[in-house]
Amino acid sequence: PSALRKQLSAMLAFRAASEGDAVALLKEAVEDSGKVSFRYGPPQFTKPPLELLGEVLMVKGAAAEAIDAFERQLEQTPLRAQALLGLARAAGDHGDEDKERDAYRRLAAIWHSADPSAPGYESVRNAVGAGD
Repeated sequence: PSALRKQLSAMLAFRAASEGDAVALLKEAVEDSGKVSFRYGPPQFTKPPLELLGEVLMVKGAAAEAIDAFERQLEQTPLRAQALLGLARAAGDHGDEDKERDAYRRLAAIWHSADPSAPGYESVRNAVGAGD
């Protein structure tokens, strides 16, 4: 619960235009989430702390740091679509075309029969081409 509280506090700080505080709280939430006991199963978050950190870093304009956050999230959840989408976007903003293309291709493989109205679907389709 401490990690979740910090995530919520971070989002309130972010909304109040205190991006530095939001990033600091999210980094604490990431650390706290690693301390949660799995005795009764993995912790339940609406959005994993590393993914949320990556998204906040993207808004802050810190694409290189966001890439790191998304990649660390993908080590824990390799097929998490929103983390792959975040990685692709962060890599694109950072100018890493190979990493961007790879992330979009991995996501396209997961979303091969996804609903076209899914958020991010059009970005993936445009990135890999309609025929791929």
